[in-house]
Amino acid sequence: MIKTNSSSVRHTFGLDIQSDLNILLEKCRELIPNYDEELIKLAFNYCVISHEGKLRKSGEKFYTHPLAVAFIVLEEIPLDDASVAAALLHNVTDESDIYTYEDIKFTFGTNIAQIVEGVSRIKFVESQHIDRTDQLDNYRKLLLSLFTDVRIILIKLADKLHNMRTLQYVSPESQKRRSTEALQIYAPFANRFGLRKIKFELEDLAFKYLNPKEYEHIENTIKGTHQERELYVEKFKQPVVKLLNEEGFLKKNNITYTISGRAKHIYSIYNKTLLRQKKVEDLYDIFAIRIILDTDNPLFCFYVYGIIANYYKPIPETFKDYISSPKENGYQSLHTAVAGPDEKIVEVQIRTLKMHQFAEDGLAAHFRYKSGPYTSIFEDSNLQSWFDEVREIFENIGTEDPKLYEIVTKNMLSDTIYVFTPKDEFRKLPKGSTALDFAFNIHSKIGFSAIGAKINGKLHGLDQILVSGDKVEIITSKKQKPNKSWLDFVITSRANTQLIKYFNNEEKEAIQKGQKIWERKNQEYGFSFTKEEMNAILTAFHFEDIKQFYKSLANETLDINKVHKFIMLQISEKLHPEINHLENKDNVFKNTKTKKKEKNKINDFDENKVILASCCSPVPNEQIFAITDEEGEIIVHSKNCLSYKQLMHTHTNKTYNITWEKLKDIAIKIKLKIIAYDTENLMHKIIATLITYNSLLIKSISQESNNSIVTIKVVFEINNDVIFTDLIKKIEEIDSINSVERII
Repeated sequence: MIKTNSSSVRHTFGLDIQSDLNILLEKCRELIPNYDEELIKLAFNYCVISHEGKLRKSGEKFYTHPLAVAFIVLEEIPLDDASVAAALLHNVTDESDIYTYEDIKFTFGTNIAQIVEGVSRIKFVESQHIDRTDQLDNYRKLLLSLFTDVRIILIKLADKLHNMRTLQYVSPESQKRRSTEALQIYAPFANRFGLRKIKFELEDLAFKYLNPKEYEHIENTIKGTHQERELYVEKFKQPVVKLLNEEGFLKKNNITYTISGRAKHIYSIYNKTLLRQKKVEDLYDIFAIRIILDTDNPLFCFYVYGIIANYYKPIPETFKDYISSPKENGYQSLHTAVAGPDEKIVEVQIRTLKMHQFAEDGLAAHFRYKSGPYTSIFEDSNLQSWFDEVREIFENIGTEDPKLYEIVTKNMLSDTIYVFTPKDEFRKLPKGSTALDFAFNIHSKIGFSAIGAKINGKLHGLDQILVSGDKVEIITSKKQKPNKSWLDFVITSRANTQLIKYFNNEEKEAIQKGQKIWERKNQEYGFSFTKEEMNAILTAFHFEDIKQFYKSLANETLDINKVHKFIMLQISEKLHPEINHLENKDNVFKNTKTKKKEKNKINDFDENKVILASCCSPVPNEQIFAITDEEGEIIVHSKNCLSYKQLMHTHTNKTYNITWEKLKDIAIKIKLKIIAYDTENLMHKIIATLITYNSLLIKSISQESNNSIVTIKVVFEINNDVIFTDLIKKIEEIDSINSVERII
C-alpha cells in the first residue's frame, strides 16, 4: 500500500478516508504557512468523489494516487496550497465524468483550473506514445510550451515520480515506454529545477526497467541500499571535518569551507562504466565528496589535499591537477581517489569558491554527459535564468510577493506551439496558427486541397486555432480550390506566401482566359471597340478596369451573351456616332427629338419570351417597363434603371408599359448577401423567415465564417406576389443581423 515519505509519520493511504485527510491537513499545517484549509478539504472531497469505486492496477483505491502526488508536491518539491489542491484534482477531468473543467474553474478559480487542464493535456500528449529518439528534444519543447504555469510541470513531475514508484503493476511494454519518458524527458527537467533527488530517483527507476540485468548487477556490486551508501559517505566525512576544524594554518588564514558528500546513484555509475569503458568493480569514484574553500588562493586546495591524503590512502594514478592545467572549458579543481573506511574507494574534489562557481556556470556540458545528447532546449540562457528564478521560489513558500506569481506563470516559449502529425512527427508553428497553417507546413499541395481537419480525433474547420499538443490530420479533396478568405486567418509566412502566389497565378490565368473569350466572341459577332467604347462598357457593368472584366468572363460570373445584348440595347450617344457594327445603319443613334406620345401597352404576349434585365434586375413592387428586341424577346427593366431615359429615347417604338400582374408566372431570381454575428440558430431563423412565403423557392444557401462574423449567401426565386421590401425588412429584424444586401 502507499505510504507517506515523511520520517515523522507512518501512514498507509486508502484504509480510511478521514484519516487520510487528517494526515494531509497536518502536513499542510507543518509545511505551508497560512495555508487555506477549506481549499484543501474541498479538493480532497472532489478527488474522493470523482474516483469512488475505481481501483489502480495495483489494486489500491484510485484516489490514493492523486493523494500521493499531493504529498510529493507538499514534502519533496515543495509547493503552495494551490498546487496541493491542483495535485488532488489532476485526474478529476480526464479519469472521471462527474466534474468538468468549468466545474473546477467555478469552484476553485481560474488558476487552479488551468493547472489541472495543463496536467491533463500533458497526459493526452503522453498517450500518443512519442518514443522516437530524434523527436525527444521537440517533445521537451512541446511540454515547455504547455507550461503556461510552472506548477504544471512540477505537479507532472510528482505524478511521474509516483507512477514510476508503482511501475511494477503495469505491462512490460508500458514499463519501457514510461521509463524512456522518465529518463529522457522528466529527469532532465527535474535536474534543471534543482530537484536532484527526484532526478536521481527517476533515473534509477527508469534504468531498472530499461536495463534490469545491468541494474541488478550494479546494485549487487556496490552492495547495500542507497541509504546505506549515504551513511557510508557520512562515515567518511566525519574524520575529514574533524581534521580541517583542528587545522591551525587554516584558522590562522581565516579559511572557511563547506564539505558535501553523496553516494552516487546506480544510473550515474552505469554512465561511468560506459564513459570509461570499465567494469563496475574497477570504478574508484562510486562514493564522492566535494570540499569548497572560501578563498581566492588556489594553494590552499593543495594544502587540504595533503591533510586528506595523510589520513586516507591515495589510490595511485588517480590524482588530477586541473588547477595548474585547467580543462579546455576552463574547469579547475583537484581530483583524487582514496581508500576510505572498509577499503572502499571514494572520489574527492577540492576547489575554491570561485572555481566552484565557474564549474556551476559550465553545467550545460556536464548535463549533456549525464543525460545523453538530446538536451539542446536546456542550453537556452533565458530558460536557464527562468529555472533559477523558479528554484528561488521553493525557498519562499508562503510569501505574498506578487513578483513570485509573475515568475511562476511566465512561459519562455509562449510564442511557439508544438503539434504533431498522425505519424507522431512534431511540427513547430507560431502561436495562433490554424489548421490551414499546419497543412501548408506539411506541403503546399496539402494546403491547397485542404477541406477540413481532424484535431485530436474531432472534426474542425480550417480556421481552427491550434494549441500545443494537438494531433492534427488534414482532410483533403481533389476538387478543392483555395479561397481568398483563407488569407484572413492564416498567420504563417509560408501559408501566406503560397496562397498569394496561387491567387496571383490564378488571376493571371483568368485574365488571359477571359481575354480570349471576349476576343473570340467579338470575332464571331464582327465587333470591335475603341478604348472609349470599352470604358463605357466597363462603367455600365461596374468594373473598375479591364482585368476585372476579363476575370468575370473567365469565372462565368458575367455572361458574355448578356453583355452583347446589353450593348445592342444600351449603347450611348457618348460613344462614336458611326458604330455601324453595333446596329444597322438605319438604326444608328441620332440626337433627334421625338414627339411625345402615349406609351405602347402589352396585352397578349408569350411569358416564355420575358427576360428580366440583368442591368437592374427588377423585383416586385417596383415600377417596370418593357422593351422588345429583334428576336421578339420582352426585356423587363425597372423604372429606376440607370438606362431608363436613354432607352425611352432610343427605343421609342419598342418600349411598353407593363405591370407585375401581367408577370404572375415569372420566376424572379434573387441573390442576397447577409452579414451577421455568428449566433446560435442564426441559419435556422433566416430559413424560417424565407419559408413563410409560400411561393418562395430556395435554390442555394452557403455560409463562411471569419472569427465571430458570418457571411451568408442565399439564392431563391419568388413570384410577383412577394413584396420584396417587406421580405428584406423581416430578415433585417432577426437578432444579430448586421446588413442585408442584394447582389445584382
